[in-house]
Amino acid sequence: MSDFRALGGVSTSLRRLLRDRMEDPVDVTIAPPDVTVSNVIRERLNLYLYQVTENGNLKNQEIPGDGHPSAYGHPPLSLDLYYLLTAHGSSETTADSDLQAQQILGDAMRVLHDLPVITDRLEITTAAVGTVGAPILDASLLGEFEQVKITLQPASLEDLSKIWIALPEANFRRSVAYQVSVVQIESQQIRHFPKPVGEPPPAGPRVFAVPFRSPQIGEIHVRRPGDASDLERTFAYARIGDTLIMRGRNFASDTTRVMLGAVDATNQITAIRDDRIEVIIPDDAMLQPGPQPVKVVLDVMMGEPPKPHLGFQSNLAVFVLVPQISSLTPDLSTVPRVLKIEGKRLFLDTLSGEALVGPVLVPKTAYRAALPTEIAVPLPDTLPAWPVRFLISGDLSTFPNLPATPEVEVTIGTDGPHTAPFASMPATLSDAARVLQAAIRGAPDGGAAFKGARVTTVGNQLVVVPGGLGDNVTVAAGPTANQLRLTGGTGAMTSQGYLSGELTPFPSLTSSNPAVRLTVGSTTSTVTLTSRPTTLANAASLLETAIRNAGFSNARVTTLGNQLLILPGATGTVMFDQVIGIDEITVTELHLWTLVRVRVNGAESIDEKYLGMP
Repeated sequence: MSDFRALGGVSTSLRRLLRDRMEDPVDVTIAPPDVTVSNVIRERLNLYLYQVTENGNLKNQEIPGDGHPSAYGHPPLSLDLYYLLTAHGSSETTADSDLQAQQILGDAMRVLHDLPVITDRLEITTAAVGTVGAPILDASLLGEFEQVKITLQPASLEDLSKIWIALPEANFRRSVAYQVSVVQIESQQIRHFPKPVGEPPPAGPRVFAVPFRSPQIGEIHVRRPGDASDLERTFAYARIGDTLIMRGRNFASDTTRVMLGAVDATNQITAIRDDRIEVIIPDDAMLQPGPQPVKVVLDVMMGEPPKPHLGFQSNLAVFVLVPQISSLTPDLSTVPRVLKIEGKRLFLDTLSGEALVGPVLVPKTAYRAALPTEIAVPLPDTLPAWPVRFLISGDLSTFPNLPATPEVEVTIGTDGPHTAPFASMPATLSDAARVLQAAIRGAPDGGAAFKGARVTTVGNQLVVVPGGLGDNVTVAAGPTANQLRLTGGTGAMTSQGYLSGELTPFPSLTSSNPAVRLTVGSTTSTVTLTSRPTTLANAASLLETAIRNAGFSNARVTTLGNQLLILPGATGTVMFDQVIGIDEITVTELHLWTLVRVRVNGAESIDEKYLGMP
């Protein structure tokens, strides 16, 4: 610690700093302003220590790490120093003598502005000042805890005038005032130490002292099973079984505990250092989806015999526990179809919940079955699906004349046959699709597959798609059915296709040259559209051309309501996928596959589970 030489050391350090770092160096004197300095024959700066005050903030404080922890009574003398900085030109009589003094003052003020703290590492750079590389800070101040900090004081003209009036032999000159803080001078008084606490009687009280170590959580990261050991996801969304990585300080001790909400997860700690803890989220019923507080607790050992007691607690941090989806299993045996979702924390009757299958939101009140580990979600026909069974008519390039009272006899799966009378006489192919759809939906005694049936056109043919998408449609021979070529022998056939999700409103595609990966059976090709479609009909036309150009020459694409219906023209399973590294978003934007998510208590699953509907 510094002794009485510290005051002079500050003045010496300021002089070295100014002489070393001014652009146009001048002599720097340390003299009272009313004293003529005889040995300086050119322009100069003068430093005058005009006031010394005690620093009230440090009046009773020992320097951290220097004083004995039990010492008291004589802390160091902490001082603030106030300097008057005055500039003198080389002459007192020339017309521009004061202008030169102003420039000198500006040069010095710039140095003190750029270097407001004189540290141990600040070195001399000019040989005329001293040894190059030696510290600018005076030897009496090296290694001090408090640094020499320089601050320009907002002294008014009145304040400065009072200083100069007190110097009767000195003429007033423009000056600036600076505060230098803090300089500490060690006390020479003998320090006093309290006597150590003696050993109490066996039954008497004991004093237990513990070091103050308050843990602090700064960030929470997440690592999932299967991630690389050095991977840390920066978003604090986690599932049961994921690893929470807490970064901070003061974590390591023999009594460290981690609390996740009301759950003590200490036995799930897998790694601990003073600056980080890794803990696996346990499968505890008290941990449910939603925001979960996290804290680190350092217990202390007290008593005879020593037992852990609640000690220091960290700040509260938060992560979001989300549902986990492990598998998706579609069930097509019912109408509507059902998707079984398995995982963890998928449902709790006291918490809000919903499932998102593509763009379709299914509230928990519509679940067919619901457990924390499994839910059954009904699937509407507006989701991507394969295979979609349909009946396609023969060629109707010349629209036929129909009987006076047109009707058809339809069977869907085991439902039927049911007679479906037409409400009006169609005159065109598109008109026939509309009237036939209304007739099938309104057929007396028709079940769900009838009521959800849809009819569209592709080229010069009619396409009949049943509700539920899974059963074959057959039409019995008859005058109307034969004329519309819906029966065997007239060119009609049962086939299967791929149905996109509902595209309403039609999406704005991201890629300027949209592309998807198409697999039919064992053949896989990249399908690239020649332009970005803007309507559903435009998308059907561009996609059909692109699929045919990719090698599936018999493929057809049409619209079914607000969906795309793809007829591959070849046998085998149809699957759409991303074009990795080229276009990974169009397949999702066109709803050719479906992302499945589950929400519980507002927390949404983060598993990338896509549904390829069989």
